Amino acid sequence: MRIHQIFFNIFILLCLINLNINIDVATCHCLDHQQFMLLHLKDNLVFNPATSKKLVHWNHSGNCCQWNGVTCSMGHVIGLDLSEEFISGGLNNSSLFKLKYLQNLNPAYNDFNSSIPLEFDKLKSLRCLNFSNAGFHGQIPAQRWGLFYWQHVDDLLYMLVPQFGFVYEQHRGQRYRALRWIV
Repeated sequence: MRIHQIFFNIFILLCLINLNINIDVATCHCLDHQQFMLLHLKDNLVFNPATSKKLVHWNHSGNCCQWNGVTCSMGHVIGLDLSEEFISGGLNNSSLFKLKYLQNLNPAYNDFNSSIPLEFDKLKSLRCLNFSNAGFHGQIPAQRWGLFYWQHVDDLLYMLVPQFGFVYEQHRGQRYRALRWIV
């Protein structure tokens, strides 16, 4: 009877290991259309390959969820760190705005030297955004973007936020305290 228990425990252990491996593969493998959008984004960004530490390594081979600067969940891109890639130019008409599961975006320390794209409102899952020294200028359309849903918005001090006082007062005391950092 004891031998049956040992074999049963080994069987359960092997099943759990197999299940764990299958879950890991499902959550870590980049979906083809996600990889296509990232490569399209890369192709439309102006950056210096000699100074790039992330974008220069993005290519058709390999799993995009393992690329430097990319975070995935269930094969969908949920995080994108483009910081310090010395990107110049804008983000307009970019496949970036088709990454509908994107939650965290860090375009900090680049030189976009453009107005803030209105297409940011397409990123409905976006919760964290770091604009520090990204080179964007102009107004943030707070109502259009739904800023009060964001959990963290970094370094927007030099940008004007229309109706900011109203948005903040409406949501003060709730989990949207990060808005206090916007002036």
